Formats: sequence, structure tokens, C-alpha cells
Amino acid sequence: FSGFTALDSIPSYFTALCDIKPGRILAHEIMSDKAAFYLSIGFKSYNMFFESLTEQYKKGNAENMEDYAGNVKMVEKLLGIDVQKDFFFFFGEEIALVKLRPDSSSRMEDLIVSIHANEISAAKEGLARIAKKIRRVSLKFEVINYKNYEIHILERKGIFKLFFGKLFEKLEKPYYTFIEDFVVFSNSEI
Repeated sequence: FSGFTALDSIPSYFTALCDIKPGRILAHEIMSDKAAFYLSIGFKSYNMFFESLTEQYKKGNAENMEDYAGNVKMVEKLLGIDVQKDFFFFFGEEIALVKLRPDSSSRMEDLIVSIHANEISAAKEGLARIAKKIRRVSLKFEVINYKNYEIHILERKGIFKLFFGKLFEKLEKPYYTFIEDFVVFSNSEI
């Protein structure tokens, strides 16, 4: 393709990405070849991307930003966690959204979110702290084994929408596992 891109002033993920250096795209290496859709959001630094995105939404929709901040504070208080230190801190260079082709073993609404981790051991520790806190407030949390992977299951709808907005609203329940340098979330265990 050749041409140019013109940005408007509407706050968006795209506008936020324009303010930062791109990162490597890696998640396709661990994804199934049955992917019907693959969207990669790459950034050199997640913290810089998050700051840029936050600034975009403060400018364009302060009311939604206040709602988001209030919801994060509510979750932090309920679970006794720090979302930045226990969850976002391990994010590496890419967040990929993958939609698998529907077949007999998948549902139409199945979605995968793959998050590159700077240090997979730190990601495991952070998510283990969150899981421990979830168990403390009696939300259902369990672990199953599937094809030599531990699948962690959290029966808490809407947590991804809370943290990431409408882009992730289809990720109903965060099932997750670890594959190489990625934390892979899905709304299905298979």
C-alpha cells in the first residue's frame, strides 16, 4: 500500500499509539493457525501507551475517564490490590486480540487476548497475588489442566472491560494461561 494517514482529534487507541514508538509483533508465533482475525497493538512501552491513552480520554471524554478511574478504585478496594503494580506492570510490547474461526470445539463469541510479558515470572507472581485476593473475597477461582497447560478460571464477568474499555467487552470471563512470554486470556477454557 502507499498513501498517507490523517489523524483527527477524536481520542482513540490509534491516536494514543501515534504518540509512542512501536514494539515488536510476536503473538502470532503462539496463536493457532485457525485464527479468523488477528489485531495487534504494539508499543515499545506499555506505560507510555497507557499514559498517552489516558491523556486522550481525559481530553475527549472526561466523564468516562472519571467512571473508569472510579471503577478501578472500587476493584482495588474490593480486592485489596494495586491494579498498576499487580496487573499492568508486567505488560511488554504487544497486546493481540484473536478471534478463532468457529468450529465444533469453539463458540461464536470465543475471543483470545494475548499480552506479551516483560518477565513471565513477574506476570505469574502478579496474577497469583490477584488470584489469592479473589479467593479471599469468595469469588469463584479454580485451576484446570488442558493439554499440559494450567488454565486459571475466574468467574468474574466484565473485569477486562473495566480495565480496557469497549475493545475488550466481548471477553466475558478471564480464563488465562501462560505460553512462552505471553499471558493468554480467553472467555473459554479451550
